[in-house]
Amino acid sequence: MSDNFIILLIIAAAAMVGILFATNRKRAAAGLAAKGVLGGAAIWGINYAVAFLGFAIVLPGLNLLTIALVAFLGLPGLVMIYGVGFFA
Repeated sequence: MSDNFIILLIIAAAAMVGILFATNRKRAAAGLAAKGVLGGAAIWGINYAVAFLGFAIVLPGLNLLTIALVAFLGLPGLVMIYGVGFFA
């Protein structure tokens, strides 16, 4: 991807977050925080279970990007992370 496209994606994501917080700040912040915490716990639990079973799925691990992706997209984001890791 080009640098301009990545910058455009960052601006679009910031605009979506701005609109979300402008409409209902407390509820939006609490919802994103809760989904981020639960998504992080789900990623950690799935990684632990997959490693325990002996499967090797290449994932970037638990980091800010994966938590943010799950917080914004929810379950589809979680499935997307593992789908990309499975097919990579």
